[in-house]
Amino acid sequence: MSIKIPTHFVIQDSFPKRTYFDSIHNQIEDSAIINEMESLLMKGLLVVNYLNEKNTMSINIIQESPKSGDFEDYYAFSKTMQQLVASQQSNGYDSSSTIDEIGNVSLRKFLTSWMVGNHKSYGGFYLARVKKYFLFIKVDYIDKTVGDDFEKILLSSVFK
Repeated sequence: MSIKIPTHFVIQDSFPKRTYFDSIHNQIEDSAIINEMESLLMKGLLVVNYLNEKNTMSINIIQESPKSGDFEDYYAFSKTMQQLVASQQSNGYDSSSTIDEIGNVSLRKFLTSWMVGNHKSYGGFYLARVKKYFLFIKVDYIDKTVGDDFEKILLSSVFK
């Protein structure tokens, strides 16, 4: 995947190292156990912010596995989680979904919006199958023009 990030965005390309604990709260240090646990997790590739953490896009990859389910399972799970988050922010929310074609990749979008005081907040995700992986892009923003910029970035990406 090739992606061009405009210069007015801040790129974070390093992530904190995860720490794991067993059922009695002892830190797990066995690399074999850690590697097995991490093989099931989403891998963060890139986080892009605009002005602050209230306008954020994270690009992640998940390997398809029995635990993740197939593409439709993962989309349904992600949609349910996004609806849950939106419903906890406000008494009501709106949602929309679309599918965009980028070359030979279908990018499914699910977005929610809700009112917080006098301003609107947005959250959602884009999901695509790329070979044996799911590309999961999480977006959260309070500035609609930033959300539009995030989408332009994704729609101008090149998948190889």
